[in-house]
Amino acid sequence: MHELLGIMVAFLLAGGMDREKQKTDQLAPQPIKTITGYYATSGKDDRDKEYGGFVKVSPVGKFYRVEWAFTGQQIIGCGILEGDVLSVGWHMVVQVPQGEATMSGIHRMQFSGDNASGVWGTMPGSGNKLVEKWEFVRPLK
Repeated sequence: MHELLGIMVAFLLAGGMDREKQKTDQLAPQPIKTITGYYATSGKDDRDKEYGGFVKVSPVGKFYRVEWAFTGQQIIGCGILEGDVLSVGWHMVVQVPQGEATMSGIHRMQFSGDNASGVWGTMPGSGNKLVEKWEFVRPLK
């Protein structure tokens, strides 16, 4: 017991905790410069149909407003950036044979340079992870 206590004291006196914290800090995701701007988006839906459109990412405090624009529809979500990963929750009203229904979804986009790629899914939906890519077009004005 005394030997273990002696090792712990020597470790602390040698600045061991600071070195361990530095190692941990170096492993933590580093923040990227900015993700705000306009992106061209592309992917396939759960019926394997290709789609394309535009995405606008704008800051709102510590969150991001994410707006998708496709032919005939717009989706708005709220995102949180952790390191280089943006997680976005959203919902939209869709037309179904019985009238209207709400569809909820989530995107998880990883940024690399100016572009991002990731997965998304919906409820109700197929239960599959779907792939989407964002290509940077221009910054916000």
